[in-house]
Amino acid sequence: MYGSYRATLRYTASVSEAARSHEKTRARRGPLVAAGLAPARSGKILVTVADKDKPEVVAIIEGFHWLGYELVATSGTAALVRSLGIDVTEVRKLAEGSQDILRLIRSGECAAVINTPTLGKTVDRDGFLIRRAAVEARVPCLTSLDTALAVVTALRASAITTNVAPLAEYRALEPVATTAAD
Repeated sequence: MYGSYRATLRYTASVSEAARSHEKTRARRGPLVAAGLAPARSGKILVTVADKDKPEVVAIIEGFHWLGYELVATSGTAALVRSLGIDVTEVRKLAEGSQDILRLIRSGECAAVINTPTLGKTVDRDGFLIRRAAVEARVPCLTSLDTALAVVTALRASAITTNVAPLAEYRALEPVATTAAD
């Protein structure tokens, strides 16, 4: 009798934990939305990072790719993305005479911008103009790779679904013990 009671408690605890885990996962996107950091659920992610940041951005690129976003990057970052075996659309830098980056950000197709600052404080530098366009277009602009990684991690966790079922369904999945007489 007590063995059955203990088993029921274990099942109840497991189901309760699964339910709590499911609720936490679903809730992870909410704080991102409140902070203005949650990208649209689909679209393009513009990635243009300084050379010193390229090793650190790999997990972020892979995460957004896993989530189904289309990646757009400037030449150096696009080469990194291709080396990972991921498709990327390459866009020229502003300094190369193209306004395509700004058009992409303002078009509504861009779900988020990942841009790490380089040295220099002049307002005519690519990074400054990219970040300004993102803010003006209300596109989440992630300038810290730690923040970008936290965003992609939360989005990936939110994308994973868990199944919570009544206790009776879990019990139905248990193998039935057979005796030597069977």
